[in-house]
Amino acid sequence: MLEEKLEALSRVTAEHMAMPFPPGFRRVDVEDRDMLMLDAAAYGYAADASSMGLSPNTNAQAPYGW
Repeated sequence: MLEEKLEALSRVTAEHMAMPFPPGFRRVDVEDRDMLMLDAAAYGYAADASSMGLSPNTNAQAPYGW
């Protein structure tokens, strides 16, 4: 089941990366966080999970002090 979820995450991540970042969201802040950086952080989480895998004991921690 976990392998299926990682495969789905990989597929959705690839679809996401194939789409251009919406120009209307560049230089837009949400609670003092730039949307482009939030998008990059979300991609980083997905890429890490896809490459390193996940386990039931995985404790997700926000990078960059977020």
